[in-house]
This record gives sequence, structure tokens and C-alpha cells, in this order.
Amino acid sequence: MADPLLQNAARSAPRSRPKPLELALRALVALGLIWLAVSLGREVREQARTARRPDRPWHTAGLWRYGQASPKKLGEFLDRARPFLPAGSLVAFHSAPGEGNPPFFRFLWASFFLPECELVPSHDPAAWEKADYWITYEMNIREPRLAPILEDPQGTVYRRLWPAEAKPGTGAP
Repeated sequence: MADPLLQNAARSAPRSRPKPLELALRALVALGLIWLAVSLGREVREQARTARRPDRPWHTAGLWRYGQASPKKLGEFLDRARPFLPAGSLVAFHSAPGEGNPPFFRFLWASFFLPECELVPSHDPAAWEKADYWITYEMNIREPRLAPILEDPQGTVYRRLWPAEAKPGTGAP
């Protein structure tokens, strides 16, 4: 009588080689997993490094992470500004220029910290046409059409002074 293991081996078909498309797909998945692991390691290392020095400001707002000193400072300022900004109001946001386009990233963070308001960047034409409030961060501006309602070391909140005629777009007399 023959060995049952040998009989099973004889019945099974020979193993075919993987197709080139299957090999390429496996290689792509493996590279993706390696890339994810390296990216996660870099992010964890960077977070650990900044956690050791929370007082150090970032040289560019594009590298800010939630919980670091710079966005926390912006968030605290916007928390103080929140009572002066009615929910749903159109607010223009303006910040000091610098290396790495900080006004853009500060605008994104301000939008995150003030979800109840509709923020527009100060260079947007809608800012002067329709914004009821202006926020300046790390700077002050002198503009006769704006009246300061909160002055803070981090910035200022202004209310837009409209001319005696109706506000544009309302149709009111």
C-alpha cells in the first residue's frame, strides 16, 4: 500500500508561478506599507522632539501641529475674540507676512478655531465688500473704516464701519 501523503502530493497540481501583474501589485503594497511606517516614525519623532520644547515657536506656520505653542497662542487669542463675533458673521482675517506664507496657514488655523464664523482672507475682495468684522493677528492696522472693539497684545478685533447708506447686498434703504 502506498503512503497517503505521497498520493495527495501526486494528485495536487504543480504550483504555478505568480503572474507579473500580481508581483507588481505585491511590490506596490509592500512599498506603500514601508512608506507609511517611515512617515509614521518621522511624525512620532518630530512630535516627541517638540514635546520636549513646547516653548519654542516654529519658524513657519506650515509646520504647526495641534497643541504646540504657536497655534495654542492663536487659539487663546481667538477665544478672547469669540464673544465679539456673532455666530454666522463674515470675518476677514489678516496676519503679518513672513517666511513660508504664515498668513495662509494662520488663516487655516483661525478657521479651525472659529468654526461658528465664516472667515475670509483679508486679500479676498469679499473682505472689503461684505465683512462685518476684521481680525488682525500679531499686528495692528490703522484704517478709518474699522473701529477696534478688542485690542490685545496678540492682535485686534475690529468692527466694520459702514457708510450712512445701506450695507451692500442687503437691498435695504
